[in-house]
Amino acid sequence: AFRLRKKGLKSANVCLGIRYGDFSFWEMRKQLGEHINVTKTIYEICIKLLQNIYPFEKPVRLISVRLGSLKRDDGQEFIFDNMNRSEKLSKAVDAINSEYGDFVIKPASHLIAEKFGIKKNCGMAEREKINKV
Repeated sequence: AFRLRKKGLKSANVCLGIRYGDFSFWEMRKQLGEHINVTKTIYEICIKLLQNIYPFEKPVRLISVRLGSLKRDDGQEFIFDNMNRSEKLSKAVDAINSEYGDFVIKPASHLIAEKFGIKKNCGMAEREKINKV
């Protein structure tokens, strides 16, 4: 979602993929009624898709999220205020993190992961490695 907002795009299609340890693959898509680029909304859609296959029948190697049906963000606001607030909040967090460094503002799950030493399990360690390259 951050990359969508950074490039001025929105998505109307969320695709969740799971590659198992034996390299077999499962995929499910959700076509949305509107174009979005809010991290929390995309996360909630992925959790709903994941509930269709959880618990996993075999060990998981990779979980992927792809966003499709892209269009330019024309700046048009939503009719409902809570959707506007979510989008404005996401953009404000992006601006602060761009100015002061990744994860200056982060989800509470990342704080918990840091506290209990499981930071690598929530994607933070990988993103830090990518940003150093």
